Amino acid sequence: RRNGRCKWVCEKRPQEQSGWQKRRNQQRVRCSSLEKEFKTAELVSMFGINVPFLKEKPPSKTPDAYLDDELFEFKIPEGFNEKTVKNQLKNSAGKGTGNLLISNVACDASDIEMINAIDEFIKDERYVGEFLDITRILFVGKQGSLREYKR
Repeated sequence: RRNGRCKWVCEKRPQEQSGWQKRRNQQRVRCSSLEKEFKTAELVSMFGINVPFLKEKPPSKTPDAYLDDELFEFKIPEGFNEKTVKNQLKNSAGKGTGNLLISNVACDASDIEMINAIDEFIKDERYVGEFLDITRILFVGKQGSLREYKR
């Protein structure tokens, strides 16, 4: 059940919640994926880029939006570890575009950590033959910085 704009709360009242439920609700404020995508689009639009979203048509997999005239799949991770970038590419495969936008607006990693992880992934020889359908990565930082990578 949603309460307010962006907080997810447990169905039970606070006094009825177990310890892990209380910690989860106190520590984590989660936004819906649309809210994160709109925040990302707002940051990208500061550079004069038009960002119209596409309507999803389940069960087919479609990209999320156009950035000017090019289709992009948005990935907005919340957590961060050594596999975050790889997982974002893996989850973007088959979405109908070779363009991936990785946004750091909801992630617990700093922009520098995420940029370094993308740099390392692109240079890592283990992944040279993988995710070939993703040819371009656009990174959007928490404060609106943009960085483009081509594979």
